Amino acid sequence: MFPIQLINKPFLKKFREILKKNNYTFEHLLELGMNPFTVALYDLPILAYRNPHETSFGILFHLFFLGGVLERKIVNRLFLAGDIEELLRIKILEKNEDKFFKSLVTIIPYQSLYLVGDFILRLDGLSKRMKKREDLVYPASLDSVTLLETAVCKPVISTLDLGCGCGILSLIASKYSRFVIGIDINPRAVNFSRFNALLNNISNCQFICGDLYQPVENEKFDLILANPPYEITLEKTFLYKDGGRYGFQILQKIVEGASKHLNKGGICQVISRVGEFAADMKETLIKKWISDKNIRFSFQELSKMDIYQYAYAISTDKLILDEKVTDYRKYSQSIKKLLDHFNKIHLQNVLFGIITLQKKSGVFDSIRKFLVK
Repeated sequence: MFPIQLINKPFLKKFREILKKNNYTFEHLLELGMNPFTVALYDLPILAYRNPHETSFGILFHLFFLGGVLERKIVNRLFLAGDIEELLRIKILEKNEDKFFKSLVTIIPYQSLYLVGDFILRLDGLSKRMKKREDLVYPASLDSVTLLETAVCKPVISTLDLGCGCGILSLIASKYSRFVIGIDINPRAVNFSRFNALLNNISNCQFICGDLYQPVENEKFDLILANPPYEITLEKTFLYKDGGRYGFQILQKIVEGASKHLNKGGICQVISRVGEFAADMKETLIKKWISDKNIRFSFQELSKMDIYQYAYAISTDKLILDEKVTDYRKYSQSIKKLLDHFNKIHLQNVLFGIITLQKKSGVFDSIRKFLVK
């Protein structure tokens, strides 16, 4: 993990300037027809071919997006020897056989931010050969970006980010919040979030290791944001995707605790998959978790899958990311096992969307709005 206490802030500023100067930006990726949040594993060889490391942009793209291994002489075109030593010291780069370098983390640009996370996809297929590590920090994702682009973005005093991961929700919310608290049960995620705040020179975010609301037991917020793990899992898997045997293990806790931790007029927005079961449609299921009559609830559906599509999506993900060897018999068995489980729990469909909970306003709301500048 990053040695936060030993980070050289002037060097991080210089590093950001190198990334920006050489067009490693969100806008440039889009200009090249590459949305960093929709790239799949089978896209990587084509992207590598179209963006060779002969250019400055290509060097950064191969290191921090594709996860390529580059010779020292190529990396030296962009980074001085002292810069490389600093990148090695803070665990951005790793040396291979003295004359090769690779990045230990992916760096995803979004808006004006640079967001560091673990590699999930790599050009060299390392993600398939790596030792399974439950504490992987998922890089900035399409789910989080979708929530950010639809979330309430009015000025607030306080924001809480539950399951902060790499910190993307917190760092964007910091632009319209006086202060932000991000919480994650994964110490590695908290470390990545703190590093990303330093990398982007953001000082009004605090990141805490803990289980959902536990570290802020007696605190209330104007805005709560969350992109929790939601995959239906039959065995313990990566923290970033394990939603339990029904998929809503984490989601339920977030919804149940929202009322206690929202100020009057406050809003909680969560992007998640939500199952529809024979006995419970999504509205019935979520309303069961809300005990406060002062909470208004809505669900904005973005997409829908039947159980066959969902079993295929989970199993294909596992085939690509988790297995060391492509084993189609095992893949077929995985789909059957999931479908048996779905039938057992009476799952009918899986919806993807945004849950919004709002606490009814009180007489002091006008005073709060006056205080927010």
